[in-house]
Amino acid sequence: MQTSEEKIKQLVLPILREEDLELVEIRFLHSGPAWSLRVFVDKSGGVTIDQCASISRRISDRLDTTDIIAHRYVLEVSSPGLDRPLRNREDFERKIGEEVKINLKQEINGTLQIEGRILRLAGDEVILSGRDSQINIALEKIIEAKIII
Repeated sequence: MQTSEEKIKQLVLPILREEDLELVEIRFLHSGPAWSLRVFVDKSGGVTIDQCASISRRISDRLDTTDIIAHRYVLEVSSPGLDRPLRNREDFERKIGEEVKINLKQEINGTLQIEGRILRLAGDEVILSGRDSQINIALEKIIEAKIII
C-alpha cells in the first residue's frame, strides 16, 4: 500500500517534469490540529518565487481533482535553500565547483569531517580538492554534506 507521500509524489512528478524541476523532498506533517504538505523543488540555477507560486497552483489543482487528501492542509512549495544537504550523486554533480563540508561515517586521513571543492565524480566517489591534496570519498561513507556559504 502506498503512503500519502508516495501517492502525492506520483501526482506531483509529471507537473515538475513539465517545468524541468527536480523533486527534492515531500513532507506531509501533522502538528496539533493542522496538517501541512511541503514540496521542495529545485533546478540548476535555482528556483524563483514566481516558479514556486505557479507550481503550487498546479499541484493544488491536481490534488483537489484527485481528492487523495481527505482533510484540510496547507500546501507549501519552495526551494530547499542554499543550505540544502547533498544526498545523492545528482546533488553532488549539480554542485561541482562548490565548496562543501562533509561529515563521514568513517575517518579519512584521521578526521570525520572534510572540507573542499567538488572537482568531479568518478563512479561512486566524490573527488574533492582539499587543503593540500585531492580527496576521494565514497558516497556510501558520507553521513551529511552541505555547501559552505
